[in-house]
Amino acid sequence: MHCWNILKDQPKRIERRKEIGCAKKMSNKKQKTTANSSPLSVEPAAPVGGGSDAQPAGRPDGKKKEKQKLRQGRTIEAVDYLMAKKKEADLEKELKKEERCNRAFALQEERIKLERVKFEFKREIKEEKIIALDLSTMTFDDQQYYEDRKRKIRERCFNI
Repeated sequence: MHCWNILKDQPKRIERRKEIGCAKKMSNKKQKTTANSSPLSVEPAAPVGGGSDAQPAGRPDGKKKEKQKLRQGRTIEAVDYLMAKKKEADLEKELKKEERCNRAFALQEERIKLERVKFEFKREIKEEKIIALDLSTMTFDDQQYYEDRKRKIRERCFNI
């Protein structure tokens, strides 16, 4: 009786007494149940006692709700942790991609330089052949053409 005297005025007990009172007023015939109803969740049609809400604001959460809140909090923490890991991985991936692009660009520049050196080398070989030509056996027009070419080659070599 001591415990009952302490707990009888708690919001949970008051709600339970209201539910029992409504259940006694209803008939004892079996009724079809719906998907969202249960014998314990029957709410009175009209509030009994001074117009208070069906669920008082001061009623504490049950153990199941507390556990569900804990699980939900852990889930949110896990999602936050995974999102942070994903951001780190994305940042690292982006840095690696940028590094690969920079390396590819440097290699491309090196290849262009080598091609330029190769072109210059072939050009020098051709120019040396033109300068070393014997013009005495050629016709006058050919001599004029090659003399002009030799002059342009010399000008370019000495002006650079």
